[in-house]
Amino acid sequence: MLKITQAMQNGGATIKLEGRLLGPWLDEVRRECNQAPHPLTSLSIDLSAVTFVDALGTEFLRELIGRGVKIKAYSSFTKELLQPETL
Repeated sequence: MLKITQAMQNGGATIKLEGRLLGPWLDEVRRECNQAPHPLTSLSIDLSAVTFVDALGTEFLRELIGRGVKIKAYSSFTKELLQPETL
């Protein structure tokens, strides 16, 4: 299960995710990001209450970072997960 809430603050929007970020929920998160009243570059995603991220969720978050979305309030595990892959 994934809970998604959106809040406006300081001229931008924050989307807070709570629970497990899994492939089946990504379309809903994507929809929330696209419906934010501000451009993606002023959007933040709060992952402080996310307990698990699958491979598709990781790929999605990396895509958002590449598009200028700020990821905040995440654990050291999530931070490591979102680092660019190196071979």
